[in-house]
Amino acid sequence: MCTSVQATDWTTDLKNQNFDGVVLVAEGHDSLPVTLEHLRSPLQDYSAVDSGLREEVVVLRAPGLPGNRLVFASTGPVNRDYDDVRRFSDAAVNGIKRALKAGMQRPLLVCPPHKDYKNSTLVAALGALHALYMPLEVREANIKSSNYKVCVLGLWATQEAEGKRLVELASSLESGRLAYRDIGGSDPERMAAPRAAEYVQDLFKNSPVKPALSCLP
Repeated sequence: MCTSVQATDWTTDLKNQNFDGVVLVAEGHDSLPVTLEHLRSPLQDYSAVDSGLREEVVVLRAPGLPGNRLVFASTGPVNRDYDDVRRFSDAAVNGIKRALKAGMQRPLLVCPPHKDYKNSTLVAALGALHALYMPLEVREANIKSSNYKVCVLGLWATQEAEGKRLVELASSLESGRLAYRDIGGSDPERMAAPRAAEYVQDLFKNSPVKPALSCLP
């Protein structure tokens, strides 16, 4: 049983050729920070011929970027009274799904910090990892060549310390999210009570956590 989290890595270099495409999550090209200013040009060119840029996920040719391609997934407006940080997660899910269709195996997720949502970058990373989740039954059946949908998920950060923290925190949170998806999302036979208990015991094997199994009468 594979319960390892999708491999993630970080970079401060938007043109890092270890990746094969960029997935940009942002409200729009006009809100990009100075550090991402050179991404505005291809997005502006596209928006000049398609007003749906903020409504659909699009793939653009972007020479100089990893794989020469850019996936843009807009969050849409984030300042209405019913908007919240989930906008970034939803956009990241849609962006990664489109990246998979485009054949990316080493996507670099770029979600610049937002002044009103201090955890927007982390939430986007968790959304991307959610989109890359491989169901437990698929992993156990060995019907895929790999237990992972991509080789590695890249996370862009402005500084080294920020990148390290982002990868560490996202991976730690995702390890718990992976377990609850396995337990709560699998079919009733695979996760009948005895097998759920077995899963938890295997999960914490050789760790400081010692789960206790109780059979109530």
